[in-house]
Amino acid sequence: KMANHTCCTLLFMFVVYVITIPSYVQPLLHHIPVSGKLKPPVPEACHTSKYPYPMCQPACSGEEGPPCVNTYSYNSNIIQSSTHAMKLPRLCLNCTGTVCTTSVAQDTQPPDTETDTRPTPGHRVVDVAPGWAHTRVFHTILLPKEYNISRNQPWPILVELPGNLCGPGGPKHMNDRGSIWTSQGWGIAEGSKYIWVTLPFVTSYKGTKTENALYWWGCQNGGVVNGPNPCTANDTYTTNTTIEYMKAALLHIIEEYNGDKHNMILLGHSRGAIASQAIGALLPTWWRGFVAASHYDGSEIWPYSSHMGGSPGAIARAKAIENVPKFLTGECDLMSNITFSWLRDVAKVNTSSVFAMSTMFRDHTGFWILRPSAARTRLRTWIQSLLAT
Repeated sequence: KMANHTCCTLLFMFVVYVITIPSYVQPLLHHIPVSGKLKPPVPEACHTSKYPYPMCQPACSGEEGPPCVNTYSYNSNIIQSSTHAMKLPRLCLNCTGTVCTTSVAQDTQPPDTETDTRPTPGHRVVDVAPGWAHTRVFHTILLPKEYNISRNQPWPILVELPGNLCGPGGPKHMNDRGSIWTSQGWGIAEGSKYIWVTLPFVTSYKGTKTENALYWWGCQNGGVVNGPNPCTANDTYTTNTTIEYMKAALLHIIEEYNGDKHNMILLGHSRGAIASQAIGALLPTWWRGFVAASHYDGSEIWPYSSHMGGSPGAIARAKAIENVPKFLTGECDLMSNITFSWLRDVAKVNTSSVFAMSTMFRDHTGFWILRPSAARTRLRTWIQSLLAT
């Protein structure tokens, strides 16, 4: 009787615990988020003065912001550009002719993310790569609405990598689920033509506690919100776990859903854009092209830089993928000038396959692509042309 009473008591306490803990903590009990449909974030949620974190601040406060925007700061330190390291003027963006995203009406929105169903055409769902069910790591996948697994021609894959978390204290949807809120793949095709998968960055391996990294990659605490940057100076920023998960997920998608291994485009905004080279170059033969929106590996110095060979390491990665077509875009002239110039003049790679243009927006947001712009139109055409060759 005593044993039965103890078991019942423990069971009751566990049920009460699961019911009473916040919904954004419950996903930590499983390898996928809470059941049901997860609403996409409000596009401007991370871009108001309410969240004063450098990587999430807008570059302006209104239509007519300053003509030049100073470099972003990170963890109270200036992110130095490669030119600054050479004792040239600090990175400053030319924003002439640009506007804030809030001045342009959004005309599309990614669908809710479903967590309790298998991938089906037109639905964005949470999935877990084979061999990773014992961890907390997951990704999302959307099969195109016209998807038919029996068609002879395999489906091209848009592989998106997410940006960094928008700071502690930010919207709850950015806390435990920050790694699945992305929009570049949706803005490119709006759920048609391509398989769209958002892959996570992964913390360093911690067994069952390995999880999606909300900051950078390969850190011990990268999935925990405990400060502006949970990665410490002693972290190694290892890419191993992220690459292992990437390979497992993509090989499964290729086999299970008739994905086209010869037509995978790696894309991302902010951290995702940086990783298109920093991590994408570590699998140089996998990609048909790259789309980097806002920031790049090497053209600016980041917390992981010294752990991945510094400037020489970034240049070596640039050379490893120099013949892979690239589409660069971002706020002001960050990509069309700063990054393109770094590739041409510092990395000294062949830029004939690089197309660079400004989004003509001024703020640092991945939701630029949910609004009409010349950059979005050009990107859509660029991808169609690339996959047609």
